[in-house]
Amino acid sequence: MLLLGLWLALSTTLQAQPVPLFEAVSASLQALGPQAQQRQQVLQKLPMVQQLQVVRLPAQLWRYRSFELAVNAAGRLVPGHGKGLGTLTVRRGELSVLSEEAVAWNGRIYVGSDTSEAVGEVSLVVLRTGAVTGQVLLGDAEYWVRPLGGGLHALVTIDPSKYPKERPTSPYHDGGGPGEAGLNDAAESVQPEKAVEHETQATSMGSCAQEEAAAAGAVVQSRCSPEVVRVLVLYTPAAAQGRDIDGIIYAALNDANQAYRNSQINNLELRLVHKRSFSFTVQSIPEDDVEQLASDAQAQALRDQYQADVVVLLIDSNVGRWDSTYGVAGVILSGTTGEQLRNIGEANQKAYAIVQVDYASAGQYTLAHEIGHIQGARHDPEDDNYCCPEVGVPYGRGNRFSVYSCDPFWPFKCGRDYYATIMAYTWRWMYPDRYYQRIRYFSSPNVTYRGVTIGSSDRNNARVLRETADVVADFRDPNELRATFFYTSDNFPYEGTYTFTAQPCGGRGTLSYQWRKCADPFTCGPVLGTGATFTTYLAPGSNYIQLTVQSSAGQAYTALREVYVLDSSCGEEIFCAQAVGGDTLQVVQERLSAERLPAAPELEGLYPNPAGDRVVVRFGLPEASEVELMVYDVLGRAVVRRRPGRMEAGWHREVLMTDGWPAGRYVVVLRVGERTLSKTLMRIR
Repeated sequence: MLLLGLWLALSTTLQAQPVPLFEAVSASLQALGPQAQQRQQVLQKLPMVQQLQVVRLPAQLWRYRSFELAVNAAGRLVPGHGKGLGTLTVRRGELSVLSEEAVAWNGRIYVGSDTSEAVGEVSLVVLRTGAVTGQVLLGDAEYWVRPLGGGLHALVTIDPSKYPKERPTSPYHDGGGPGEAGLNDAAESVQPEKAVEHETQATSMGSCAQEEAAAAGAVVQSRCSPEVVRVLVLYTPAAAQGRDIDGIIYAALNDANQAYRNSQINNLELRLVHKRSFSFTVQSIPEDDVEQLASDAQAQALRDQYQADVVVLLIDSNVGRWDSTYGVAGVILSGTTGEQLRNIGEANQKAYAIVQVDYASAGQYTLAHEIGHIQGARHDPEDDNYCCPEVGVPYGRGNRFSVYSCDPFWPFKCGRDYYATIMAYTWRWMYPDRYYQRIRYFSSPNVTYRGVTIGSSDRNNARVLRETADVVADFRDPNELRATFFYTSDNFPYEGTYTFTAQPCGGRGTLSYQWRKCADPFTCGPVLGTGATFTTYLAPGSNYIQLTVQSSAGQAYTALREVYVLDSSCGEEIFCAQAVGGDTLQVVQERLSAERLPAAPELEGLYPNPAGDRVVVRFGLPEASEVELMVYDVLGRAVVRRRPGRMEAGWHREVLMTDGWPAGRYVVVLRVGERTLSKTLMRIR
């Protein structure tokens, strides 16, 4: 809960960062042309839209690692910066490349240089065209970003309490009328949620088809992780009208993948295989519509053509009985273990979903919700009136919870905030005026949000999605070719020669490789290497490396990554100041193969030590973990306190800018889960 006292303190305690994420534009929508006006009209018809401001975002958003956000005394976003406004800092992690036409800028919002705890998050999808679609969450405030055209965007203030209320008819569908669910709602307990002991993950559901390929004489690579569910997205002409439909599609997929990472679902990823306009007549009864889609000959042909595991159709909002239905899934995987899934064949045939376009991504994450159903996840039990235990997986339930907190500046001002995981509804029948903010998490007893556990042993949709990932990913191509790569360099993290090594998985036949360097995520040069390894010189700044792997069986896969390199002699140059943007910069994560991972969390070293104006902290994680990095001086005062959050297994490096520290002795502390590691650092002038 972001309360007034915190924001009143901002204007006197923070220093402005150089680049604001949003700049106000004085032009009226009427002067911006018909496209902007049409998009404004579509947005303003939505019941939860409270305000729309025309803003400009920095060009080539992917170039930036941090931005400033301006807020007023009430803690609400204000485009630009001005007198009396406080400022926040938003920092991104690794740039997510979604396709050859889209990247995702995902970051967390902090109060100035204090990165001990995030106060919000930003998720923006940037298209090759420069259009940006996404969301800003700042405490209990929600904002959308939507392109208007001509390089301008709308910053849309959302009133979450005005979202239409979902009304379920059955565990399969998210639509229907009142009185069909929630009749036995129990009074909500306000007791703090208890932590649940970590459970051993069940054996992964489903089976691998590699043995079949091997019997046919093909060379089969190791099975891939994470599993990739190939998604075909269709949309009606009405859904695309007045919207940047491509941005919404990529934003919805990015939201799903971010939710998987937040929920420790590290073996699952959604990837778009194709998108296109599709003629479809909505009959106004959601469950009938999804049955019609699953039996549509053209939809089936497109699914086969693009080898899609799942098909999602986006439709216009508020059509007929869809006014209280965000989406519908055609089927729910059901069973308890991999050998006891009862309906894999039916689930494959009916792996179709329909989603209202305005609720597919930000705020409700309905695309992720419906694909969750297909994988066996269900709602909070109250949402289905505790119905049908034979459907889905017994422990696959969503969860609602609350967090009690007090304003640190006004200790007598306390309150309770209410949240819902992705598969739980955002309201309850017994409390119709209480809104539960939907968060990008699936229920889990092993994950906390604002200090509260977000699930239990019988409300663990994260476990369900981990266990059914390979089942759904195998619906069409059980041996899809994929690849990633890691790199090494004696010069890291500075400019110099870097060697890249391909790590293919899946696929059949012999493999060939093509390496390219790219000027940006969308513009790559000629082929520079054709082996499994590739060595090249990297200059300071963002370098983009593209790897394409092809198999003799006709399969192909392309991976592109950003590699950020520091200039060893930049000093106070603008490049360094913009790149670092604060006291610490996560430079890169090395994705190493499993045999090279440490057996336990390891704080390998500090380089150089003694340190001058910067030091590189190198550490390794045997598995994805919550990480906290701190530095203390000889008096025990915290000089750096950073919580980058959950980081993937592998070797990581962070650069600490130490030029402002007094000479002397410091202790660098790394906390990984319950384990604490430390090393001594000397700072010299």
